[in-house]
Amino acid sequence: MPPKAAPAPVAGKAASTYPPNQTLYITNLPSSKIQKYDLRLSLYTLFSTYGPVLDVVAMKTMKMRGQAHVVYRDAQTATQAMRALRGFEFFGYELDIQYAKSKSDTIAKLDGTFHKPAAAAGEVTATELQQSIFNAPPSAAFLAGAGAPGTAGGAALLKPPPALGRDTAMEDARSPTTSVAGEKRKREEEDEEAASESGSDVAMEEDTPDAKARGFDLPNPEPHDHPHDARTTPMNVLDPFNLRRSPALAILRGATAQTAANITRRAIAAGAASSLLHSGRRLAEDMAFSIPKNVPSFTDPQRELENRAWGSSGVTARSAAAGSGMQERLGSYFERNKDYFDGGRQLPLYKDKPYSSSRRRRPLWKYKRAFALIGLFIMFVLYLFGVWGNDEEKRTVKKKGKDGWGWLQNADKKVDWPERQQRVVEAFTLSWDAYERYAWGFDEFHPVSKKGKQMTPKGMGWIIVDALDTLMLMNLTSRLTEARKWVGTKLDYDQDQEVNTFETTIRMIGGLLSAHYLSTEFPDMAPIEDDDPGAPGEDLYLEKAKDLADRVIGAFESDSGVPYASVNLKTMKGVPSHTDGGASSTAEAATLQLEFKYLSKLTGETFYWEKAEKVMEVIDGNGVEDGLVPIFIYAPTGEFRGDNIRLGSRGDSYYEYLIKQYLQTSKQEPVYEEMWDQAIGGVRKHLISYSKPSKFTVLGERQNGLKGPLTGKMDHLLCFLPGTIALGATGGISEAEARRSGSWGAKQDEDMKLARELMHTCWGMYKSMATGLAAEITHFNLDDPPLPESAPHKAPTTFDPAPGAEWRKDFVVKANDRHNLQRPETVESLFYMWRITGDVMYREWGWEMFKSFMEHTAVELGGGFTSLRNADVIPPEMADNMESFWLAETLKYFYLLFGPNDVWPLDKIVINTEAHAFPRFQMGKLFKTGWQRKPRGKDGNIVRDAVVEAAASKGAHICEIHSNQITAGRPLREQISSTPTSADIAVLRSFPAHHRSPAPAARRRRDEGGVY
Repeated sequence: MPPKAAPAPVAGKAASTYPPNQTLYITNLPSSKIQKYDLRLSLYTLFSTYGPVLDVVAMKTMKMRGQAHVVYRDAQTATQAMRALRGFEFFGYELDIQYAKSKSDTIAKLDGTFHKPAAAAGEVTATELQQSIFNAPPSAAFLAGAGAPGTAGGAALLKPPPALGRDTAMEDARSPTTSVAGEKRKREEEDEEAASESGSDVAMEEDTPDAKARGFDLPNPEPHDHPHDARTTPMNVLDPFNLRRSPALAILRGATAQTAANITRRAIAAGAASSLLHSGRRLAEDMAFSIPKNVPSFTDPQRELENRAWGSSGVTARSAAAGSGMQERLGSYFERNKDYFDGGRQLPLYKDKPYSSSRRRRPLWKYKRAFALIGLFIMFVLYLFGVWGNDEEKRTVKKKGKDGWGWLQNADKKVDWPERQQRVVEAFTLSWDAYERYAWGFDEFHPVSKKGKQMTPKGMGWIIVDALDTLMLMNLTSRLTEARKWVGTKLDYDQDQEVNTFETTIRMIGGLLSAHYLSTEFPDMAPIEDDDPGAPGEDLYLEKAKDLADRVIGAFESDSGVPYASVNLKTMKGVPSHTDGGASSTAEAATLQLEFKYLSKLTGETFYWEKAEKVMEVIDGNGVEDGLVPIFIYAPTGEFRGDNIRLGSRGDSYYEYLIKQYLQTSKQEPVYEEMWDQAIGGVRKHLISYSKPSKFTVLGERQNGLKGPLTGKMDHLLCFLPGTIALGATGGISEAEARRSGSWGAKQDEDMKLARELMHTCWGMYKSMATGLAAEITHFNLDDPPLPESAPHKAPTTFDPAPGAEWRKDFVVKANDRHNLQRPETVESLFYMWRITGDVMYREWGWEMFKSFMEHTAVELGGGFTSLRNADVIPPEMADNMESFWLAETLKYFYLLFGPNDVWPLDKIVINTEAHAFPRFQMGKLFKTGWQRKPRGKDGNIVRDAVVEAAASKGAHICEIHSNQITAGRPLREQISSTPTSADIAVLRSFPAHHRSPAPAARRRRDEGGVY
């Protein structure tokens, strides 16, 4: 007998390779998840996709020990299936497929090469099928008595086979006869577990009974015995022939017996030789009666062979049924149900619903599916009531939280920046998923209490819109799809609600414009179509941005052009601040320009551009000293309120947008570079000092004006400045490249030196706290009087971690200032400093900062991350709030810091104060700077009445300008409606004391409509 199975490959060694044949050997199958019948049926269904499957063979146990054989008709089909399904994930397991060691018995029978083992002399036994046909083994009885056709011996062989009753057929189906493929065990044995471990993958031994089971057909459902006789038991209307209790194999065997008898009778009558009789018997015995799930082709050779066999046998469906007792059973059925059919009713079709079902009680194990569904429902109800909530969430935290982050506890042995960047993505997805799980669509998220809150009745999309470009940047496509869907279906700005003009512009309008920019210019970052199918307009993000901008632009409708602090989205009218005497924040009023200018560029509407730049004209026209502006301004008059000068809260982003406006229009508006340079000069002159005793560079505040005292207070917000100074010094290219350009000079050297020193101070604000996370406000000890910017100084290059280290005396954090809001300003500057200087130290500082966030702000039970109420104790006190800029800015800058430099190149884009990217562009003919600065003197102050006063010292004179007279000694702003330019000042100074007409230049300006 040929060997039955190929040995399993040994772990760690290459699998044995056998010549191509029709039998495939499959390993690494599931052994415990699925019962044997279902598994074999699944294998049959899967492999029959590539051609007719003759057999599926495995060990005869309910758990197959991970192995099987699949037999095809030809090697070509087997090869195709093996190549297609190798590595296929099958119930969680990857299939391992190779050719079997030898040809299967099924193939051997088909091609005539199979040989039965010779039986020992005197031990020849007949199968039940042979006995039903020949009453004796063919070698002993039939061949001996069939020497002469028509003899008594031959006649004895033609005894009709007994009819197979239901019980006999059932027993035959359950206990098949012994065959060369091995004796099958009974059903009771088949229900037993395998002796070995269920999950093992040990190869089937060739001589074991399990291995000899490879020849049986696909299993039939287990029949159900019934103690009552068929003649007294009411028949099921849906199964009048009782086929469910009589397997097809039993019926076909009855037909087989009749066929064999007819073949024998015809052969004897025709005088056939004994060899012909023997061939007929083999044909009847070897005929495949297993009905495959996939119907074979009508031109298949096997089908033609079977058709010829049935045709030559003379057996019909009626005679086969008669031989098996079917006629008697049908007759009794119609006799018992005569009244039923006399009423005109017919047997129901298979597709029809039954008129009634069996009243027989099913065994309890048959209800396992119902029990499983009921159990799942009970578990779901218990889960809703929180019975297992804590345990489940704790398990989630172990997998997705700081307790499961081995990289957080282990020391860094090797720097792998792409891996560190991936850690940032994990932190973002953990935060986003927690928000999506507990507060989807809400403007605020409280991760500790796991709740959300709206800022407006319908919500503003505060978190979702703000994080759109971060999702694109990190290529989180599935989450981006859900966010875009929410924006398209849920986001509605038509609300009767007051919103902050500044925050709405930088977060919502800026977020939507950045999403539009990235999705159109960098589609690989956002692999989503810009337009929904059938939706009107250009782009979802741009349409939403324009709709919101049209509502916010109403805040600019003040007498001066300075926007109000708030705006009503429904009425589109500005609303003065409810605090600060109704004044607007200077930083908020002057941090709208990047967004509205880019919107004008996209839409071609100059309206937004003009409104935005009017604010800059009004602020600059106030004539501040050294470019440093107070932090409040009245919208109706455009005049400043108070003298508080600082670059922290309410003053910071005014200075940031000066240099970024200059870069946004590709350096075509030099007025903003001039204002930036003047402001940095004012910072050096009035706000820079050094702490004691360690001489850290401090950027303080002048709360009572530039003539008032300097305090050592630094907001965390101020830490945006180091990176912005470096950006202004190089224009966005690297420092090394900028130094090779012709524009580099002493000023740029000084700017980069100041940027490095302030970056070092901001990092010290983190190192001084117990958690490694900076406080919202830090105070520094200053000398009295404070040291000037030109004083010698050198801060320590490293931070001694000892609690009593000398450098710690410079930092003072008050009790009410110890909170940490997950702010991005320091990591933002680290990102700029790394890109511009290339110093890896800034990257390392960022990684240490990121680990502190992961260690101390992660919320238990899968809540994401939260801000801290006190960052100077361990464990820290949590504040139960996740700011939107944690996703929009902080994690984004970490991702950029650890990533390659060609993503978001700083010489191609500008990044707004909420970390939303806009492209640099050319102004073209449509846009221009619609205002000019008023003339300044050598001290930088605006020249106003000085012209008239100088003229008064020479004597009064009159100048005709638009039919108006200018009188010496009278304030100039009361006599003209606009400020003269430097050229006009020169003309005025050239006038003699007596009455003269305007100079030619002045006359020309008058003719052009100019007013000075």
